[in-house]
Amino acid sequence: MMKIEDLIIDGLDHTIARSLESVRKDMKISEKDFRKLLDEEDGKAYDILYDVVSEYLIDRDFTSKYLQQWRVTTRSNQAKVIGMHKKPFLYFFAYLHTCFQIYNRTRMALDGRVVDKTTILQICFYGNLCRMGDEIGILLSNGYTSAALTLWRTFYEHAVIGLLILKENSEELTDRFDASGHRDLEARAESYKKRHEDLKFPPLEAKVVMDIEQKSAWLKENFDGQLFKQDYGWASTVIKEKPTFRAIEAHVEMGRFRPFYIWASTFAHPSFERLTDFWGEGDKIVLDRITKQDEDLQAYIDPMQLTMACFQEINIEFLNIFSIDHQYDANVAMLGKIYDKLTANFKRVDD
Repeated sequence: MMKIEDLIIDGLDHTIARSLESVRKDMKISEKDFRKLLDEEDGKAYDILYDVVSEYLIDRDFTSKYLQQWRVTTRSNQAKVIGMHKKPFLYFFAYLHTCFQIYNRTRMALDGRVVDKTTILQICFYGNLCRMGDEIGILLSNGYTSAALTLWRTFYEHAVIGLLILKENSEELTDRFDASGHRDLEARAESYKKRHEDLKFPPLEAKVVMDIEQKSAWLKENFDGQLFKQDYGWASTVIKEKPTFRAIEAHVEMGRFRPFYIWASTFAHPSFERLTDFWGEGDKIVLDRITKQDEDLQAYIDPMQLTMACFQEINIEFLNIFSIDHQYDANVAMLGKIYDKLTANFKRVDD
């Protein structure tokens, strides 16, 4: 195994040697006696020096100027990426801006009103998708297309479940979805109880444990056992087959996105193929490409189109619930036009 010096601190050995020599001279003892003293200290002097040197270098190199330089570099890289692909970014963020407008106007219209749980859940789903869509856009604007696809995978899961909540528009399904979240809380609490000592964290408060146990008992009395047996057991009243994410995906007619979901999963999970997929000429892996930002428009097509396509499905159902009836068609058409303008800018790349 190859060993490499100075991976973090330039000239570390020289710096340590120079520091020790300075100490020896201050102590006015011979090199032999000083070496003997260091041996008797069993490495403690080196530990102290490593700590002092590290602290000095942090104070010297990582000042506010470093952060300012990072911000300048980040803005410069973002400007370069967006400048290379102005139209795609224009229509991607225009679509998201319109979605944020829908969300904010819906939220403000309901402000101060008594709203049922299903409506709250639907709006929260929509707002979360807005935020994740914006996060995908930010990643793309910095050239991080693989990270954007990784996030899109989560965005897609939210979109599929959100579509079911919107399409069914059912208080019963909302209650079941709400209740199922306690299953995750139980699992988190149980895991924490087993590991808090390893983490050197305090145990859960007795009241917290009691509240979880009491709610668990109440839920088991008031809901069927299917709700807690599977991750998507809450959907068993709607999904007649075994309730799985794939079954929900089929129910809301989003199955055409499954190949992309599987593909995006390869970015979310480590595999040899994905981790080494940076080839150059002569069947050589180009290591510096791993940390470089993508600039080729081809890398932006799928994250942008997939995000907008899923959002379009969401908007069709969301606007069906919240838009004034006679404005529904115009609202959907407007979003469709923006989406079409986005995809039109990719046609020359796909051909």
